[in-house]
Amino acid sequence: MRTGILRAALPWLVLSLTIAAPAAARQAARDTDGDGIADSADQCPTRPETVNGHADGDGCPDSVRTVFDIARSSVEQFWTKEASAIGVTYGAPTSIVLYQSEIATPCGTAQRGNAFFCRVDRGLYFDSLFLETEMTRGDMAPVVIVAHEWGHFMQNLASVNDSIPIRHELQADCLAGAYTQYAAGLGMLEKGDTTEAREGLFRAGSTDILWLDPQAHGSPGNRIDSFNWGFKNAAQACTESEFMRKAGGTVPLWVVSSYPAGSLGDIVPPRVGDFVLVDVSRRNELITSNATDAVRGKYRATDGAMLNHWIVAHPSDAARVEFFDYNKKRYGEQGWIALDDGNVEKDGATIGAWVLFSNDTSELILWGSGQISLIATGPAGRVLDFARRHPF
Repeated sequence: MRTGILRAALPWLVLSLTIAAPAAARQAARDTDGDGIADSADQCPTRPETVNGHADGDGCPDSVRTVFDIARSSVEQFWTKEASAIGVTYGAPTSIVLYQSEIATPCGTAQRGNAFFCRVDRGLYFDSLFLETEMTRGDMAPVVIVAHEWGHFMQNLASVNDSIPIRHELQADCLAGAYTQYAAGLGMLEKGDTTEAREGLFRAGSTDILWLDPQAHGSPGNRIDSFNWGFKNAAQACTESEFMRKAGGTVPLWVVSSYPAGSLGDIVPPRVGDFVLVDVSRRNELITSNATDAVRGKYRATDGAMLNHWIVAHPSDAARVEFFDYNKKRYGEQGWIALDDGNVEKDGATIGAWVLFSNDTSELILWGSGQISLIATGPAGRVLDFARRHPF
């Protein structure tokens, strides 16, 4: 305020000072990296400061360690507040380790490019170089990795150990989404941070790892959907039956065709009626000019009855109809007797067709809609019930 008065009363003085020391004034005001901190006070004048409420005054971008410490602190604050929502009392992990080379842990060697929770010592392990690589794509990407692994720690506190690995992983993505909602509510996120989070999950998704693979984390769509579920609905929603029923990519049949080739394993339902999924495999022999992908799931009922279920993706509706007609004829030629047939309907509209076959000991149903064909074969009297209870 005093400076304004001087300029108004003595303009010639201001002018003379400007003429007397122009170089020094310009040097003092220069801000090469545009972060609002003059070069004279900026420890990193060519690299902009990361402004996030932590170590904002030195003019330097955050290091991996800085981002990790921020993430660790805020995730712990979140779970101290929210643990009761999932039925547990929060207690800190036994150990939290950043490593840059392979190290021994109670759960085996900590590999490069990895982050994991170890159940044996209830410890969290993060490859700092892996986090640094992710950070080059945005500072929120490594934060979500930290939140995901903390999600596994919380699962351990809650004694959650889903027998289907992919569902266990997707619940951790959901819990990471719930944390991100909390961070956003506190004003901790910058514009674009949630996009960085989802892009990180997209990069980490896989379209060729199936349900029962111990390393299965889900397709890119699975992971983003699970994160969004937590972000929208908070932590408790990640443990409720509606999420656990949907987790792993169980989506309506009529949108399955948007999945890329190789991801059909993600949509095999883990349970249909009293049949429980025991194995999934990709069936390359079924991938032909009119089929882009194919998987088979094996199911066992509570009475020991076994049933096989194939899902086949096609490049078009016409290719699916051609596949349906060909197999309808083929099964008839092999001695199967057509017992019944009809249309697959949704909201009163016909979207496909089905036919039920029988032989001396078994039944087989062929059905499909859009760009997907489904086949189930198993004990007589059980197959039609399986199809009726199928989530598609």
